Parts: sequence; structure tokens; C-alpha cells
Amino acid sequence: MSGRFVRLTVGIVALSVVPFVHAATSCAGVTIDTRGQQGPPLASRGPIPNPTVGHTGDFPIGLTLLPDLSTSQSDGVTRVVYEMKNIGAKPLQMPTQIEQGSMTAPNAKRPFTALVLTFYASSPNGPSPLVALHQQPTPATLASNTPPVLDGQAFLYGREDSEQTVCSLPPGSTMRVAANVKLPTGAIDAVQGHAELLREKFDNAISSTVVGTSASKPLIAVPKR
Repeated sequence: MSGRFVRLTVGIVALSVVPFVHAATSCAGVTIDTRGQQGPPLASRGPIPNPTVGHTGDFPIGLTLLPDLSTSQSDGVTRVVYEMKNIGAKPLQMPTQIEQGSMTAPNAKRPFTALVLTFYASSPNGPSPLVALHQQPTPATLASNTPPVLDGQAFLYGREDSEQTVCSLPPGSTMRVAANVKLPTGAIDAVQGHAELLREKFDNAISSTVVGTSASKPLIAVPKR
């Protein structure tokens, strides 16, 4: 990769990866690897980045973006870790499955509610968020300061009525999600990590509610001389 990242805290995480988390398991200390994941979000809805650092709604997560620069490829594709810390006072229910599987099969008994946790990174030199997330929102939904999204979104899925697909993140505890993201390789840029938790209700129709979002402090990409 032609750039390195200097941070407002930068680091490399040693991954202790598990493919999923079992019933009633604590998320604390777990890393879930989403690299090689297939498929779009459940309701084909992607987030629109909010550049404000911090969290919104009922999602008290402190998010840190940690790129592992030893994995950087010539096109900028790099393994990154989204580190999430529960900064609230109560445990948080988190989805754990990297594939939708049978959770939303046509013959699945309805109604049921699914959780979709989306991870992505943004940068001024990224592609249009409309292209990257396959969305067609009206222009009014995009703020003038909306940062473009980089290639490499990742998703976790779970059903609220299925303990095998969710876990509990205790207050003060941290979990991590690994993904491949195409980081900038050119001019100096800021790169920011984002997470968005949706609650998808599957009944006669599908409806989405944003539980909350979280945005990390930005990293600064500095090209090598």
C-alpha cells in the first residue's frame, strides 16, 4: 500500500477469531471475522454516513477503527478491525452471524424481528455512497457534508427470538469485527469508521428502525514519500 496511517490512536490488533457466538454467550473479548462475506443487508438498506464522532440513539458504542497495515495490498485493500466498547450502563444485544442463512427464508414463520449491524468506512476520496451501498435515496436524504463510503462494507445478523444468533455485550466490555476495506492510497485523507444497528421487522411487509449509530475518531492517511 502506498500510504500509512497515523492516528489519533492507531494500532494493529492480533485477531482471536471465532466464526460465530453460541447461545447466551458474552461478546466480551470476541472477534468475528466477516472477510469473504456474501450478500447485501437484509432489506437492501445501507447507511448514510454521519461524520460526527460519537454515538446516537440506543446504541452506546464507542467505536475505534484499527487497520492492520501488514495486510495492505497494492490496491489499498486492508484488513481492518472495528473495535466496539459498550459505554452504556446496560448489556447490549448484538447480532453475531456473518450470513443471513435461514433467518429470512420465505417460509420463516412471521412476524419476527432481525437485527442487522453494518460496518463501513468513509473518506473524502471514496466512491459515491449511492454507488457503494446500492441505494437510491432522494437527494434530500444526503447532507452536504456526507462523506463517501469506501469499498468493503461488513454485516452481522441476528434474530431477537434466537439466542444462537445474538450475544450480550456487558457494560465496559469490548468486541471486535474484522473486515476488508479498500483504504485510500493517494493524497492525504481522513478515514472514519462507522457502525449502524437496524431492527428489521418481518411481517406482511418489512420495516426498518434505526436503533442507533456510532462513528470513530478519524485516522489520517499519509502517503509514503
